[in-house]
Amino acid sequence: SDSFVAQVIDNTTGRQVAILRHTFDEDLFARQLYALGHYYNTALVAVETNFSTYPVLMLEKWRYPKLYVRESVDEYTHKPKTSFGFQTNLKTRPLAISTLVKAIREDVTLVCDRTTIEEMLTFVRDESFRPEAEEGAHDDCVMALAIAHLVRPHQEYLPSEGAGSLVEWTDSQW
Repeated sequence: SDSFVAQVIDNTTGRQVAILRHTFDEDLFARQLYALGHYYNTALVAVETNFSTYPVLMLEKWRYPKLYVRESVDEYTHKPKTSFGFQTNLKTRPLAISTLVKAIREDVTLVCDRTTIEEMLTFVRDESFRPEAEEGAHDDCVMALAIAHLVRPHQEYLPSEGAGSLVEWTDSQW
């Protein structure tokens, strides 16, 4: 019953600029992610890998150049290791949600998608104070947006047009 969701945010402003939401098969979702990432200046793609790694495997096979890489500790060797994709767990989920809450608190206009806003309105704390979708509601758009905001600092920042040009200061500015 859950949807595949991809949220695209402007890396400089944090504004939501596109959303891909559908219940199609994983192979079609992977193809759409590939196209979406390239359309938005080869954007960093952070695919949640909790339930399936298929989209990440396909993006890697197609050599998508900017897949999100997470760092963790190998449980056998206890050495650091890297893996493609975002793993939502007891540590990363609250961090992602807090990052999204902070971003929206600072600028509520960052979100323009009706479904995402509707999901936010039904994203509540349960009896154990865990934030989640209320019964009968979904949180796919909320979690995808939270992940996008959390990994945002890992993306390269491109200078805006005119950046780097010299500005003449007046005597009063000096």
